[in-house]
Amino acid sequence: MVTDAAFGVSVSAKVSQRSATTYALSWSLPVLTNSGRAKPRFRAALNTANLKMSIQSIRAGSTMQPPRGWGTCRREASLSLLAQNRVGWN
Repeated sequence: MVTDAAFGVSVSAKVSQRSATTYALSWSLPVLTNSGRAKPRFRAALNTANLKMSIQSIRAGSTMQPPRGWGTCRREASLSLLAQNRVGWN
């Protein structure tokens, strides 16, 4: 699950393993805007070797440079959610 603090919703993310230490995540958020319903899309790359993640917003039909960001992660001592949900990855 991915939780978006700005919109206050949690959604499932598609997770795929790219290498031994890198995972790709993608998700969309069902939100309402002033102009109607929108489904902003996001994608992220998680590197478990250096505990960093980069995130990019994807806007269909937009010619503007999409917003992006990065940050560091903290490893939890318990079994990771990625490991628990390994079955069914696409």
